[in-house]
Formats: sequence, structure tokens, C-alpha cells
Amino acid sequence: MQVKRLAAAQGRVPAGRSVLSLRSMSRILVVEDDRDIAELIRHYLERAGHGVELLASGSEAVLRAREQAPDVLILDLMLPGMSGLEVCRALRADPRPRGCRSSW
Repeated sequence: MQVKRLAAAQGRVPAGRSVLSLRSMSRILVVEDDRDIAELIRHYLERAGHGVELLASGSEAVLRAREQAPDVLILDLMLPGMSGLEVCRALRADPRPRGCRSSW
């Protein structure tokens, strides 16, 4: 919260906007096996001006992040085949998708 306030005070982020919206458009990879939840997340992120790609499995997420690292990775913990935690560990062990922030 302090980062957001500081950036807003310095004129870098309009008040009420997220720090992620500093760039005109972030590439966000959402990994969620429940289609309804994934579409809801996509709706709000796209509405905020971000580019969103949806995937339904952990193994797909690892491959996609290694091909082209997203700016942000949103992971469900309980995914088929490979859990979100395993995805996070695999990507952290791989030096290629550096700079990606992850959340679960």
C-alpha cells in the first residue's frame, strides 16, 4: 500500500489506480481449471486494460511461461496434473522467465 501511495504522490500513478497499471498494458497469464472463475478474472483484468491469456493446467503454464514470460502469473493452487505450487517452484528454478511476478 505504501508503494502505491508513494507512486501516486510522485505523480507516477493516478490515485486509486494499481501499481501494475503503470504500464499501458501488462501481459497476464491466468492458470485456473474452473472456466467460470477464469472468465471472471479475465473480465476484470481486461476491463482494467491488461492482456490476459487463460490456461487450465500447470504443465501448460510452465511451457507457456518458458516460451514467453508473462508480466504477471496468477495461479490456482489445485490444478490437474501439476499444482500451482509446483508450477511456481518449476518457474523459479528456471532462469528464463525472470521478472515475472506470481501470485496464488
